Amino acid sequence: MFPNLLMRLLPLNCVLCGMRSLRPHNICLPCENNLPILSHFCVRCAQYLPVCPSLQSTVRLCGQCLIDPPPFDHAFALLKYEAPVTRMIAVLKFQQKLQFARLFGDLFVAKIKTASLRQSVVLPDLIIPVPLHPLRLKERGFNQALEIARPISKYFKIPLDIAGLTRIKATVAQSTLDLPERKKNVQGAFAVSRDYKGA
Repeated sequence: MFPNLLMRLLPLNCVLCGMRSLRPHNICLPCENNLPILSHFCVRCAQYLPVCPSLQSTVRLCGQCLIDPPPFDHAFALLKYEAPVTRMIAVLKFQQKLQFARLFGDLFVAKIKTASLRQSVVLPDLIIPVPLHPLRLKERGFNQALEIARPISKYFKIPLDIAGLTRIKATVAQSTLDLPERKKNVQGAFAVSRDYKGA
């Protein structure tokens, strides 16, 4: 009751269009409906897949995962990396607009809840936000991956692990690189300080 009362007393503005909204997310319904939600993707790596009506009810993998599977079992994606998402990410990271982190986290929770009902998604034991190098963290003042993870961790009661993985190499910003360069850029950039076997 109290959150609803607070929302009525302090109505939120949509982070995209600025219009007042009484919705629990800080985005109005028209703007949310215009987001490029990723509805069809590889269940292994989350790469976008074109819609194929005859295959919608089957498990689908992209060609790359069929040829050379990544060293993880499943990826879950929320949005396509295109406008206005690219601008939202840039504003979050470089203009310290943390309301976008909360929005991404809340939208991710909503999508996981929906997917869990349909596909029985198994939730992880831990959430490990990708760490920033200490120099980048000092420069930015926050880790956007951690801020996005907070509402997900809180809603599903999944512990946040922010100590087991550290970034030991300062790298060039990933946003300036193409996919092959991104993979090369992060090689040797992280160190693990705890045992995650069985998790």
